[in-house]
Amino acid sequence: MSTYDVFLNTSLSKYANPDLAKRDVLCVFTTFSDMRPKLDTFGATYNIPVSIWLMNKHPYNPPIVYVRPTSTMQIKSGRYVDMNGKIDLPYLKEWKHPESDLLGLIQILTIVFGEEPPVYSTFKQGRNESKESTGESKSGFTKRIRKSNSDEHESDANCDTCQRAENISVGAEGYCVDCEEFFCKECLRYPRRLTATKNHKIFINDANQLK
Repeated sequence: MSTYDVFLNTSLSKYANPDLAKRDVLCVFTTFSDMRPKLDTFGATYNIPVSIWLMNKHPYNPPIVYVRPTSTMQIKSGRYVDMNGKIDLPYLKEWKHPESDLLGLIQILTIVFGEEPPVYSTFKQGRNESKESTGESKSGFTKRIRKSNSDEHESDANCDTCQRAENISVGAEGYCVDCEEFFCKECLRYPRRLTATKNHKIFINDANQLK
């Protein structure tokens, strides 16, 4: 039995599809072991980066997702995040069970926010330095990819999304020229689903030739 079985059974008991909702949530915990469930009423404010609210008809209705910055962060609105922190992704607009699920949503959030961080730090060192610290995933990554013709990737390239999100090394099977990212077979599905990235130029090849 999962650590969260009892909690989820109680929390989801009034949902229209409790078994499906529970299965979807547990799938996320299997992949992202540092995540924790919490039961509360929609509308409360928390000092956490992202809140995912499941509707009572989950997984048939899309969740509501907000950026919830800590006391040392400020929301940076963009294409997919408004000034209030509400996240509006094509994946949520096109949500359809069973093709859409929480794991897919979180993986897409990882990709999108890796390119465009939705928050910046409000520490005293200053606005510009703070933005650089929270935007490192893109700027540092871009420099690394641009060096890929040297010895940076040597003879094999790994999926950048898996490395960033789960700190694991998975062999790359594709490279997106526009995102400047390597993707494994599983993660290649997500750029093709997003309206913003579905027309990106992606090379499919073995890792040696991806260089």
